[in-house]
Amino acid sequence: MSVFKRLSRGVVACVLPVGFATAVAAGPFNSYQSYSPRDAWSGLYLGVHEAGAWGDSDWTFANGSRTSPDYNLGALFGGQIGYQQQWDNFVLGAELSYSGVLNVDQADFCPGGARVCGNELNGLLLANARLGYAFGRTLLYGTAGYARANIKADIDAGGGPLDLRGKEKISGWNYGGGFEYLITPSISFGLEYIRVDLRDKQFALSDGAGVVGEVVDIENTFNVVRGRISVKLGGGDSGYASPLK
Repeated sequence: MSVFKRLSRGVVACVLPVGFATAVAAGPFNSYQSYSPRDAWSGLYLGVHEAGAWGDSDWTFANGSRTSPDYNLGALFGGQIGYQQQWDNFVLGAELSYSGVLNVDQADFCPGGARVCGNELNGLLLANARLGYAFGRTLLYGTAGYARANIKADIDAGGGPLDLRGKEKISGWNYGGGFEYLITPSISFGLEYIRVDLRDKQFALSDGAGVVGEVVDIENTFNVVRGRISVKLGGGDSGYASPLK
């Protein structure tokens, strides 16, 4: 099965139950009969997200040899907090999000084939600006900003003192876009894509006694597709007309 098929099934499995449950809890969509986009998206919001992520890595050893143990498709879970301000149809905002990670890892043979080189993503922090255009209950937006990830790297030589480990916090950038839909005046559901590019980082891989056995430069990039639920805590007008009686 291709990565894209696995991704689509994973996102559907994660996102649709959450969105459906939220919609049911929110009540009928038609309780608000008309819409004005004057200030529906302004205000502070909190939310949660579920995501699928996969990626690429490039290892360069001190002797110039290289390998590329890419990341399998895995799951991310986390939350976001942000603030937005709407002017007519345009929406500008800032958001901070953090994702814990499950099974975004991979391994491949090191140069020479006698050992196995592996990566693992353990956490992802994003601090982003958002610029969007609202029409009706829908907001389309682009986003970009700072990224920071916890990355583990290891060389498996079959056990014992020849196994090497290392971990680093690596900074970089991210960019992407998505859409959100207002289920109620204060609850939105959305889907977005984020590309994360982390700078090259030197890992000093050591054994259990702290003796460095390999020094390797590692570059990481990730693709993240996440479904989100956000709740607006306050700010601008609801943007909806009063319900009909």
